[in-house]
Amino acid sequence: TAVTASTPASIPDSSPAYLPAFQSSTLPPQVPPSPGKLSQIVLPVEDLESPANFCVRLTSDDALLMKLLEDMNEKPPPAVQGWTVGRRETVAVYYEDIWYRGLAVKKTEGMFSMYLLDFGGALVNVAPGQLRPLPASLSNTPAVMYQVCLAGMGPMEGEVWGEEVGQLMGEIVNSDLQYKLGIEFLGQVEGGRWVVKLRGIEDEEDVGNMMVEGGLAKAREDRMIETVVATAKDEKKVATSASKLSPV
Repeated sequence: TAVTASTPASIPDSSPAYLPAFQSSTLPPQVPPSPGKLSQIVLPVEDLESPANFCVRLTSDDALLMKLLEDMNEKPPPAVQGWTVGRRETVAVYYEDIWYRGLAVKKTEGMFSMYLLDFGGALVNVAPGQLRPLPASLSNTPAVMYQVCLAGMGPMEGEVWGEEVGQLMGEIVNSDLQYKLGIEFLGQVEGGRWVVKLRGIEDEEDVGNMMVEGGLAKAREDRMIETVVATAKDEKKVATSASKLSPV
């Protein structure tokens, strides 16, 4: 699998605005499964703000996540005298009695707003004493949580999703926690968010189709700056055009 960049200049001014992802500059980049492959995700999907702003974790990454947490919490990161948190630095965060990997997003009145890279969700506020440098041994694994948007759709009116749409999508996605829901990664949009499709692994019911047919969203093209493409030895690497990928 490879990620191929296209020229940003080719993106028209009318392209959809995407909510930027919280990206670590020190962790390795995420490498999603190959296109055309459905990978099961962990349910429930929590903190689903809208079809354009939610996070997913692959069930295949469960063991990796458990090992990260064990390594961080069995031997907590040591304090370093005189260390200060850099802007957008990836650090160890002590939150509600557990150590996590986090990204320092902003500082307000002495408190840091942190994004938990392996768990997603809303930013958490912590005091400087709850932050430590992230040991090198914990910096060689990509973020486990993928920040995504649903492919090929936009709000029924304008560019802003109504709050109720995220709630209704959450009800669809989380209606049966035993259901095997799969994800297919199509590419990345400006700001780093992954464009994905969600559909049942066994019944192939497509969440995007449900949203459009139910009048919760309208179909539209995504403008990807990078497209995930399958590569094989001696084959030319060709990125599939975004217009072919995005319709629901």
